[in-house]
Amino acid sequence: MKGTVTSPQTSTPSGAIRYPAGMSSSDAAIQMAQAPYMALNDEVYQCLRASRALNRLAGTRLDVPHKRFYVYYAGVVPPSIYALRSDAKREGIDLVIRRAAHSSGELVAATEKVSKVSGLPSGYQIELATDGSGLTLRYPGTGTLPRSTLHAIAAIAASTGVPIQVRNRGPVAVPI
Repeated sequence: MKGTVTSPQTSTPSGAIRYPAGMSSSDAAIQMAQAPYMALNDEVYQCLRASRALNRLAGTRLDVPHKRFYVYYAGVVPPSIYALRSDAKREGIDLVIRRAAHSSGELVAATEKVSKVSGLPSGYQIELATDGSGLTLRYPGTGTLPRSTLHAIAAIAASTGVPIQVRNRGPVAVPI
């Protein structure tokens, strides 16, 4: 792949490996295993910026154990992304391109609307699906949200076309 992958470790004159302060050898090994995937991620973003097509990206996902890197894209995928497959294959990575229902921009726009809905409890979180399939609103506790809040969220889902799941996180531990 284009560019250089830098190591989180350095060698000492004796050949012993030294890791950055605070990084365990197992964390360093994980970081090293992910390095070619992160380099591929950078290349995907560079290609999409150069093609002026970044606005249709939903997300990317690393699957290191299965040697796969996923690109989720809403719309016609630029040829430059397909061209990265051969570079990725040389690194032993399968570049998998999947159609996304929504771009990250569409998901963020829907998130901004949901976050303005009245009746949301403090501590709520909105998760954007990496694959562009929709949003999940999670809130603390075991109860349900007020009906007016649920209707407002449903209206946003209908107007944006972005599916929104609403889930409570169950009982919340209160520190004593």
